[in-house]
Amino acid sequence: MKTMFIFLCLSVSIALGLFSSVFADEECSSYKIVINELQARKPDWVELYNPNGFKVDLGGYKVYDRNEYEIAYTFPPGTIVESTGYFVQIAHANTTDFAIRKNGETIYLWDACGKLIDKLEMPRVPKGYSFGIDADGRYSVMLQSRGRQNY
Repeated sequence: MKTMFIFLCLSVSIALGLFSSVFADEECSSYKIVINELQARKPDWVELYNPNGFKVDLGGYKVYDRNEYEIAYTFPPGTIVESTGYFVQIAHANTTDFAIRKNGETIYLWDACGKLIDKLEMPRVPKGYSFGIDADGRYSVMLQSRGRQNY
């Protein structure tokens, strides 16, 4: 009887440990999201693209113009990017606490787990143009295509 009780306690402990780790992993899932396009002339914006076959909640993801995760702008829960869809975040001191410099800079994107998942170094871009992924999958200066496919 005592052996059975010990076995039962161990089984329950192991099951609870596995169960909690599954939920911890679910809360901190990392899905592929890419910085698709940047605009540095008012309004400044960061366009993200979801290449997955399912929608992704950006809640907890962070974006910033410096590699400083702790103070980066955090997307609120419920910020959804549809499957193969785009999400545009205005970058302004009043919304994200940063703006994109027109002379060029690097933008960083972290997932909800704190892992750096993308960064894009943008050069100086002429007025009326943005910097993003072209038809060949390379980054280049292009006509603005905010919220839609770049080519």
